[in-house]
Amino acid sequence: MKILNKYKKHMIYTATITFIVVFSLNYVFGSCQKLTPEDLKSIFFKNENENAADLSFLNEKQDIRVRATSKDESVVYIYDPCFYWYVNSSKIISNGSYRYFSEDDYKNKRDVSIYIFEINTLLNIRGSESWRKRILKLEEKYNTKIIHVFDPNSNVTEENEKVKIVKNLFSESGNSLDIVKITPKEEFSAFERRDLIAEMEERGFIETEKKNSGIFETVKASLSSRAYDIMFALTLIFSYLSYVIFLFIINKEILKEAKILFISGATKKEIIWRMARNFIYPNLAICFIMTVLSHLYLKYIGELALMRENFLKIVLILFFTNFVSVFLRMLEVLSRIKRGDLYE
Repeated sequence: MKILNKYKKHMIYTATITFIVVFSLNYVFGSCQKLTPEDLKSIFFKNENENAADLSFLNEKQDIRVRATSKDESVVYIYDPCFYWYVNSSKIISNGSYRYFSEDDYKNKRDVSIYIFEINTLLNIRGSESWRKRILKLEEKYNTKIIHVFDPNSNVTEENEKVKIVKNLFSESGNSLDIVKITPKEEFSAFERRDLIAEMEERGFIETEKKNSGIFETVKASLSSRAYDIMFALTLIFSYLSYVIFLFIINKEILKEAKILFISGATKKEIIWRMARNFIYPNLAICFIMTVLSHLYLKYIGELALMRENFLKIVLILFFTNFVSVFLRMLEVLSRIKRGDLYE
C-alpha cells in the first residue's frame, strides 16, 4: 500500500496513457483497415503451403462462409452456402442466363466463376459480339466458366479494385490461395474456434492478423488517410511521446531514492532490485489491468478492432518504455556510485 501511495502519480499517468493508446489505436485499426462487423468475428489464415492443400472439409460446414484471395488479389474464391454475397451484390436478375454457385458446384468442385464488371455498362453491351468475345477471353485466361456478373461495388469485392473474378473456392488447389477469411453465422465458440484453427493448421494455413497490418504499419498508413484518422494517429503518437518525457522527468526520483539506499549501506544489487520493484512492476501491472479492461469494454460495445496480439504488443511496448527509462536512470546511479559522488 505504501508503494501505491508513493508512486500514485506515476501509476495514474500510466493508466491514462494506456487508455488513450488502446482507444486511439483501436479507432485507427478499425478505420484504416476498413474492418467490418464481419471481419471482427472472422478468423483469418495465411497459406504457408508449398504443395496443394485440400479445403474441401469446409464444404461440410453449413454455418460458415469463406472468402479467400489470390496473391495478386485479382481472384477471390468463395464458399457461400447461405447466399450472403449473392444477396449483398449489385447484379442483373435474369432467369436462365445467370445463376449463383450451387451446392452441386461446391460438391463436384466445378470451375465456375462470377465476373466483376460494371452493371450499367453491361446493360448497354450485353448480347453483343464484343461482350461474347470478352467472356470467351476471360474464360480462357482463368480456365473457368462464367455463370454471373456482379458490379464492383458488391460486398464480395470488399472495395478492392484489383478483383476481376470470383471463383468457386473448391475449384482451385489450396496453394493458389493467399489469405483465407472464415466467417460464422454467429460468433465462434471457443471450442469451434480451436477446432477450426487446428484443422486449418493441419493443411498448412496459420492464423494471421485481420487485414494483414501490424501496429506500426497501420499507424503509418493512417497519417496519409482521412482527417479523423490523422487526428487519432497524432493523438496516439503525441500521447506516447508525452509518456516518454514524463517517465524521464519523474524517474529523477530514482536518483533520490538510490542515494538514500546507498547511504544506508545497500549494495548495487539491492539498489537495482528495489528500483525495479518500485518503478517497473507496479506500472506493468497497471498497464496490463487497463489493457484488459479496455479490451472487455470495446468487446462489450461491439467496437473491438484490435486483436489479442495487438493488446499484448501494447503492454510490451509500454513496459519496454518503462524499462528503458528506469535502466538509463540506473546507469546514471551506478556511474555516480563508481565516481563516489552519490554522497553529494
